[in-house]
Amino acid sequence: MSALQGEAHFFEESMNPMKVKEYLGRPKDVDKLKGMKWLLAMVSKGRDVSEFFSDVVKNMAVRSVEVKKMVYIYLVHYADNDAQCRELALLSINSFQNDLRGSNQLIKALALRVMTSIRVPDIIQIQLLAVRDCAADSSPYVRKCAANAVPKIFVLDPEQAPQLWQVVEQLLKDSNTMVLGSAVAAFTEVCPNKFELLHPVYRKLCHLLADVDEWGQMAMLAALQRYVRSHFTNPQGGFSDAGGISKPADSNSNQPPQKVKRRVVKRAFYSSEEDESTEEEFEEKNNSVAAPEVGSVFTTSDADLGADLDPDHRLLLRCSLPLLKSRNSGVVLAVCTAHFYCSSRTGSTMNQIAKAMVRILRNRREIQFVVLDAIRTMVADSPSVFRPFLQEFFVKAADPLFTCTLKLDVLTALVTKENCATILGELQTYVLHRDKSFVCAAVRAVGRVADARPEAADQCLHGLLTLVTCSKTSVVVAEAVIVLRQLLQQNPNFEGSGDVVRRLSVLLLQSFLDPSLEEEKGGGRAGENDQGGGNALAVASAARASLAQPGARASIIWTLGEYHQHISGVAPDVLRVLAKAFPELEEEVKMQVLNFSVKLALRQAEDTRVQSLASFVLEMARFDLSHDLRDRARFMTAMLGLATADEGVDEAALLALHAKAGQVLLKRRPPPVADGGGSGRSTAQAGSHLVLGTLSAIVGHPINGYLPIPDWCSVQPDGSAREPPKEEPRALAPPTRSSGGKASTSGGEEESGSESSDSEESGSGSEESSDDEDDESDSSVGSSSSYSSSGDDSESSGTKGEEGVGLLIMGPRSSTSSAAATTYGASAPAPHTQDLTGLVERMSVADREDSASPRLGVPAGAGLASLSTAGIRGPVAPALGAAGAISLGRTSSTSSVLSADPEGDTSASFPSTLLRHQAGGGLQVDYRFSRGRASALSRPSTTLTLRLSFTNHGETPVRRIRVVTPRDGTPMEAFPEMQMLPAGATQTANLGIDFGGKAKDVRFELKTDKGSFMVSLEPPPEELLFPEPVSRAEFRRVQGSLGALDRDSVDCQIPAADISRVPSRVLRAVNAAVVASDTVEESCWWFSACSLAGSMSERVFIKVAADGGSGKVVVNVYSDNTMLPSKLTRPIKKAVEENCR
Repeated sequence: MSALQGEAHFFEESMNPMKVKEYLGRPKDVDKLKGMKWLLAMVSKGRDVSEFFSDVVKNMAVRSVEVKKMVYIYLVHYADNDAQCRELALLSINSFQNDLRGSNQLIKALALRVMTSIRVPDIIQIQLLAVRDCAADSSPYVRKCAANAVPKIFVLDPEQAPQLWQVVEQLLKDSNTMVLGSAVAAFTEVCPNKFELLHPVYRKLCHLLADVDEWGQMAMLAALQRYVRSHFTNPQGGFSDAGGISKPADSNSNQPPQKVKRRVVKRAFYSSEEDESTEEEFEEKNNSVAAPEVGSVFTTSDADLGADLDPDHRLLLRCSLPLLKSRNSGVVLAVCTAHFYCSSRTGSTMNQIAKAMVRILRNRREIQFVVLDAIRTMVADSPSVFRPFLQEFFVKAADPLFTCTLKLDVLTALVTKENCATILGELQTYVLHRDKSFVCAAVRAVGRVADARPEAADQCLHGLLTLVTCSKTSVVVAEAVIVLRQLLQQNPNFEGSGDVVRRLSVLLLQSFLDPSLEEEKGGGRAGENDQGGGNALAVASAARASLAQPGARASIIWTLGEYHQHISGVAPDVLRVLAKAFPELEEEVKMQVLNFSVKLALRQAEDTRVQSLASFVLEMARFDLSHDLRDRARFMTAMLGLATADEGVDEAALLALHAKAGQVLLKRRPPPVADGGGSGRSTAQAGSHLVLGTLSAIVGHPINGYLPIPDWCSVQPDGSAREPPKEEPRALAPPTRSSGGKASTSGGEEESGSESSDSEESGSGSEESSDDEDDESDSSVGSSSSYSSSGDDSESSGTKGEEGVGLLIMGPRSSTSSAAATTYGASAPAPHTQDLTGLVERMSVADREDSASPRLGVPAGAGLASLSTAGIRGPVAPALGAAGAISLGRTSSTSSVLSADPEGDTSASFPSTLLRHQAGGGLQVDYRFSRGRASALSRPSTTLTLRLSFTNHGETPVRRIRVVTPRDGTPMEAFPEMQMLPAGATQTANLGIDFGGKAKDVRFELKTDKGSFMVSLEPPPEELLFPEPVSRAEFRRVQGSLGALDRDSVDCQIPAADISRVPSRVLRAVNAAVVASDTVEESCWWFSACSLAGSMSERVFIKVAADGGSGKVVVNVYSDNTMLPSKLTRPIKKAVEENCR
């Protein structure tokens, strides 16, 4: 039954916790798997299962990958749950570090996540080291997790920021799209204003924007828009704030129509007849509000983006526009935000943005709220682009209140003379909504429409007055009265203002009718009189209920006092009613009654009744419980001149105050500013100073972590910082001639003791010794040509006349070298040589071959001979030539071992297949990585050179063979197009690819006349090295300084007869240099190299020891990078044990 029900039973809570602990403690992986599945099922349901933390940690060392994954998933959740969990997790640090050196990328990533989730400052250095190692890992997923771990370390210890900057800089240079999104997010968290890290990668980020994951796209757009604002000038000119624009998008909407000539083609009915074409003139009206076409985001021209923009500025806008078609609403909003803040806001671009915003508006209510909040801010600047989508902002029956209020703000911002009637019709419908809060927001929207379109104010006033009269809801009436008051203030000369004021006064008086009227009429109810009294009471009750809100009464009383001229005859009676009810009124209403009485007393100074009523109101207010009301009453008493002259009171000041009472109290007030609508914030203030789409813009104030939009640059900075960095040569002094004809270098490392003198003797030995060893090498290998080196006659053919620089030209012309010369140019500079204690390399250089070349010496200690050709920037082969001629000096026995190897061609790696002929239409492509190092005067480039071999297995020729540059922007030095490859023929060519020192997968297109073939290539770790020869003393020093975690060893078993082939196989497996020795060590070889992925300090040392009797070979690999030894032992073991010819 358990097999039928699957794993759903793990979600049942009926399992005993003790049973789970028993499962976790059993030795079998199946039982552990059951316990972990139950725990993860409980975690997914929100249950707290931290009590099993100690039992789970015990299973860190299991061999089952599936169990280990679940263990790490559990630890990620509870590693920082409490102090006890943190303490137990610290005990497993060694297990985490061991898993970080494993080969499973998921395990390594989970181990890093758990380690960086432990918030203990004591292990911050261990966490930082793990992040740095994983940032250089060959797996992009591990590098992505390293980028995600950077903010965790920064939050735990901000003092580690300088080290984290270096990690972020390294991750930003990664070209894998899986890594870039997290790298930019880490940049935003750790160093958001350190824009110099973005300078060299800005263009790459723009080009790869469409290939990054969706969350990475949002992070990149946010970072790039801040970069653009900081490093480019304002394309609109004149405004530097985040939201201002200088030219609205609809500025050309009123331009007259233009006559445009178009060609009209009339198709012929019969195919034998010709088509007729004529030119006709059409009037084309400039209408910037027309909706864009469907595919316009892919056909945007430079004129649409802004012809005067900087090319790099335009690059971001052009690369981001296609993302408007994204399925993720966050990505679309991020693109719209970037264009809103960084573009010139031309009509066509803003139309595309408006259409995209409306598209994502049809989404869940939470997304609707965020999008509408952004649209509200955009509408304030460019309303015309949203007017074609007016109906999209109509309120629907299922919309929540927060969505309805935002839609009302947008509708009132889009009102024009043409659509005013439509919007007012919608608002009239909204007044009947069941939600009274929404009805109040609709009433406020009517007031904003009347303010925006004065010609519609009459209609709005009558509609609101009808609502005040008919509505039975006090909050709605109060809101309508407040809006009426605001409209009267904004339109003081309105023709119907008198009628409005009189009707409001009647409504106010009805609300103050005495309830005892019903008792007085009780005994005499008969006929029409009784019916009339009942109607009066009903009206009074309705008015009293509708004006139950203090704000409504206060607004009406203020309106009566402000527009006294419309009710001058009944004003004393109104004041009498208000004075009678003064003790029962609310404080807000009392304040307006006080103001009304003082204004009326000033206007009707001769009326004794008004003066008496005003004095009565002032006297009652002076003894009210409210402090504000008492203070206002004393002030008003002084304004009316009724204050008594007590001792210490300045009578002249009281008289001056009374004289200016009319100017202070009766002066016309300025109209109020439009309120914030239904959302409580005005459209101009609704987050316009905050970045659209952020949480700060939603809540209306900056929150922790908010990054504001920088101001535009006043002066356009130099764009050279965004150029790719040029490789500068290292400062290494040229070798100088010393006494006795010996050469030395001032920039190299100095060695002391007998080892230094021996190296000099090895480098500048006598010509006889060198000749003897060359003869010995030739006889053992059977080579047809060899050259001896002389330390006194060194001369460079590339720079003749200079001393101490030698040129080594050797080996016959080969097809590979010919192709290389054809690909990279025949004018390449001559390769310079550097000696590795007498090691002579045989290289194929077609354009420099000269049989009459003099025999040139090589200065001692100058390093391994290198080939530096124009166009090949990557490591060049320290090759043992095809004939295998090797000379190791007079004191080394390694030469005899290497020269005896018939398969000693180490100029390239073992061959691999890039494209099989079954999939390539008969064309098969094999490749090999070239060996060697760059010039000693420069840091080796990350470009690797591939020797491609094209073989036509088909029966017909293959034509036009070429490669297409990768879409991800990976630099590539392609070979010239091959015009034809006959059937059965083979041709070679060289291809340079800049992998950036990373084991990333580069996909590029190989095209022929038979089709296009997409191929992918990922360099192995052994190819991401360059030979760096060192002395034996340096080798021993580093070997002793490295710990157990920085080394790895492997045993190999081969026939005893193949012992002599071990060095050449190692050199073909790993791009390394031979470490020279002045002593004889039989069957022991030492190699050294540096990593291209890391800095110059990440060195690799290999020691190979063989037992000639048993055929056992022990390979030891040491490195500063703890991840490299385990990766290099496998290919070395495979190369040593297999006979790959």
